[in-house]
Amino acid sequence: MTMHRRTVRLPAGMVLVALTAAMLFPLAAAPDASAQPAAATTVTVPQYGFSFSLLPRWAQVPLDAKDIGALVSAETKANPGLGNVLDRQALQAAEQGVKVFAIGPITGDLFPDLEIAVVPAPAALTSSNFVAVWTAEIKILLAESGATHITVATPQIPTLGDPVEAIFERQLKTLSGGSILDRDVELSVERGGHVYVISVVSGGVPGGTAEDQMVAKELERSWRW
Repeated sequence: MTMHRRTVRLPAGMVLVALTAAMLFPLAAAPDASAQPAAATTVTVPQYGFSFSLLPRWAQVPLDAKDIGALVSAETKANPGLGNVLDRQALQAAEQGVKVFAIGPITGDLFPDLEIAVVPAPAALTSSNFVAVWTAEIKILLAESGATHITVATPQIPTLGDPVEAIFERQLKTLSGGSILDRDVELSVERGGHVYVISVVSGGVPGGTAEDQMVAKELERSWRW
């Protein structure tokens, strides 16, 4: 099994590796959006002072790799290797600055995911210049990582502050030698001397882009510092 990593170099030589933990397996039927429950789960990260709501069909994956098998028990019965892959991804994500790792509805062996990484901001990157610097750099950084169809914007999202939004696509190879189109949304913001990078990854799931949009909208609506 393989996983695709994207390394983003921040100014002043700082490196942030944001895992894009898409499972690369054959495609299956898209999840039924009509089954969406009404309630959401609140995720709180006291160390970095933020919380947000996670859609009910999504589950936060423990970054210490404990109980992941139980989290996806129904799926691991059909594919025992899935739990092991999640174990490795969670541990690697934690090593690379990811503070929240959550997965969406599993469709066969594919699933979208949400990652929130927090890293110290370089001295040259401040609240006053972040939007200008990051907007100028992000297209280059993403292109170097192999992303295509890159669009960068500075949307007004009062709950987050002044984020830079990047939307882009990548072709990921499957185990069978084929490829799938992966579409990602990334929000980056500087606060209190840290850079917060929020990545919503479609994971190649059919209908995953619509799922990503729902997750992003709920996160933007519910985010609290």
